[in-house]
Amino acid sequence: MPASHILTAEELADRRYPSDIAISGDGRSVAFVVQPMGKREEHDLTEIWLARDGGPARQFTSGLAGDASPVFSPDSAKLAFLSDRHERDKQRVYVMPLYGGEAMRVSTIEGKLSGLTWSPDGAHLGVLVTDPETDAEKKQKEERNDPILENQNLKYARLWAISAESGAARQLTFGDRHVLDYSWSRDGQTLAVATSARTEQYPQSTPAALSRSPCPRSQSSRSDTGL
Repeated sequence: MPASHILTAEELADRRYPSDIAISGDGRSVAFVVQPMGKREEHDLTEIWLARDGGPARQFTSGLAGDASPVFSPDSAKLAFLSDRHERDKQRVYVMPLYGGEAMRVSTIEGKLSGLTWSPDGAHLGVLVTDPETDAEKKQKEERNDPILENQNLKYARLWAISAESGAARQLTFGDRHVLDYSWSRDGQTLAVATSARTEQYPQSTPAALSRSPCPRSQSSRSDTGL
């Protein structure tokens, strides 16, 4: 492109940039999200690209939905990511082999997801699930009658653990506690969890608490350990 060329608004909106970079444990693969600076449709369209052994990057997911947050499995053979390909604006967890195969949906957890990780032993996936809107809140938003109310209708992020083998999911945090961050122990048996009484709108305004939670080994749907 000539140095004198002035970019139009359309060219700026169509420019694509990388984000959410992840490196595999064996150091051979790099995954990243590619998305346009602008949005042509109502929903975001993003795709995951993969570069291996220093070669050129290639598109890894279709780009027909919002694919994000790539995370390599500990053995560097699979890639987990979040996507709303099943239903727009409802993310779910997917796992896809690096060497061919279809993306498989893991568990039925859906909604506003974030903080996807893989346990070091590869047995579980961790993810934060934000409390969903109620039907009344959805109706207010559709009618554009959704004022921000201080300290009301707070939506907390809850920590869930998902079995990588069976897809069985178990909620680990409860109550009026918003998960700010979490981390796995090296053996994948325990999680350290930082929580706050406030949500992501004002997470720094109240003291945070740091707790430990055992990772579930059973198939039950709810943990006995709450924060």
